[in-house]
Amino acid sequence: MITAQYVRGCYFTDWAHYRPGIGSYNPESYMPGLCTHIFFAFGNIQSDFTAAAFDPADLPSGPNGGYFARVNALKQQQPGLKTILSFGGFSAGTWIFKELKQAAGNKLVTIAVSAAASKVDAGYDVPALAQSVDFINVMTYDFHGTWESQTGQNSPLFSAPGDTTNFNTAFSMNYWAQKGASKSKLLIGIATYGRGWRLTNPSNNGLGAPGNPSSPQPFTATDGFAAYYEICTLGGIRQWDDNQKVPFLVNGSLWYGYDDAHSVSGKMQWLKDNGFAGAFVWTLDFDDFSGQCGTRYPLLTAILNGLSNGPSVAPFLNRTIAPTQRPVTRLPTIPPFQSTPKKPITQNPNLPFSCPSQNGFFPDPTNCGMYYQCINGIPFKFSCPPGLLWNQSIQGCDWPDNTSCVHHK
Repeated sequence: MITAQYVRGCYFTDWAHYRPGIGSYNPESYMPGLCTHIFFAFGNIQSDFTAAAFDPADLPSGPNGGYFARVNALKQQQPGLKTILSFGGFSAGTWIFKELKQAAGNKLVTIAVSAAASKVDAGYDVPALAQSVDFINVMTYDFHGTWESQTGQNSPLFSAPGDTTNFNTAFSMNYWAQKGASKSKLLIGIATYGRGWRLTNPSNNGLGAPGNPSSPQPFTATDGFAAYYEICTLGGIRQWDDNQKVPFLVNGSLWYGYDDAHSVSGKMQWLKDNGFAGAFVWTLDFDDFSGQCGTRYPLLTAILNGLSNGPSVAPFLNRTIAPTQRPVTRLPTIPPFQSTPKKPITQNPNLPFSCPSQNGFFPDPTNCGMYYQCINGIPFKFSCPPGLLWNQSIQGCDWPDNTSCVHHK
């Protein structure tokens, strides 16, 4: 059991303020005390290895002094809060983390890493990396999603019966430890969002049921994806997956696998029982930060309470929860976003990238190893890890043999 303060890391995304209405998230939306560390997503590393802003709004010329300054200003409300600039999509070998650690002095150096054992084996020198960073954020989510044609849990704690993929939080965290990372540096990832399907047959609505990506929700505007504050307003029946210790929601033909306060509390108990350093969330702006379904920040509050010295939630691990009918909370009606196009995307590579639709992920027309995320029509450029290429069909980085990317000449 770790006796020092547990880490409660939180990612702040600098594009969330572009969402409309109640989906818009600003630094001032933060509730002091929830997090010990805030990771600012994202900065950019230039070719000369200097840091730069992805969005001019982050700079002092941005709104109200810029988002960098506004996030750092949260330290005035919460003394001791640490803020860290994260570099999204940056690809480099272990050597650069050694140099960063040497140059950082008393500043923290952290890294977010894959939870998949195959990618750990192929992409990381774990013992060397663990010596070069202060914390390792293991992205224990996106284990299943709508790149698959059947329902599955986004971030299960344990495996389902008969599942041999090892796609679960417990296996991934222990694997990183077995490969040579100290548990005192390992943080488990908590997703404040879920993955959704439109069921082929609403009567077949369990795990592994056939389906296609669910339609975009009004604020996150991405197929097969929803923030917790969107899921909690959908109504329907909350089912408890007692094997994987996470819930799923069924409402007619709609199916979402996600985390709620109960499952997050159980994960906090598990990480304490197993000696890990803490947890982090992706992201602040996907939790119910405005209290649409009750109290503000229910998932982050579960982390805060679970990692304090409060009552144990150990009975969670042996408790079966009956299905519950969710109350329906109606969100304000706003004009719908366009969903991600299903046809191939081609652009003139000699012109600046233009978002094909307001929101979504799109390939870089000039480089198969890079891609864009569009937020309300504003493109943000990212790169895949070494050896991987962008696969538009799964909207993620993938092995080259699985992709059909061709550079436009």
